[in-house]
Amino acid sequence: MKGEIRSLLIGKRSEFLSQLQTAQAVCRQPQAGFTVRTHPADREDNPEIFSVNVVRADFLKEHLIKVDRALEKLNNGGYGYCEGCGKKIPLKRLKVLPFADLCVDCKAEAEKK
Repeated sequence: MKGEIRSLLIGKRSEFLSQLQTAQAVCRQPQAGFTVRTHPADREDNPEIFSVNVVRADFLKEHLIKVDRALEKLNNGGYGYCEGCGKKIPLKRLKVLPFADLCVDCKAEAEKK
């Protein structure tokens, strides 16, 4: 199980890192992809697209931190336990969301707040 979870985490890390690099590239080069025939709403220098990519980059950074923490816990023996209640997070949840740090009940409670 540990090897499978490690592979899932490393895969998620690569996926998030790739998406983060794309989002950051759009933010750094707002004029990229502009042509005279491009509709203003489709241009990458559109403020809405820029804002979405900034928010997306922040979201991906947070998820990368969670993945790194999960890998650290996996190495140190604390992986798979809910940070809210201390109970073991079901394997089914971890396979879907390998960087989960809360069980379903604690996550639902946290989202209410």
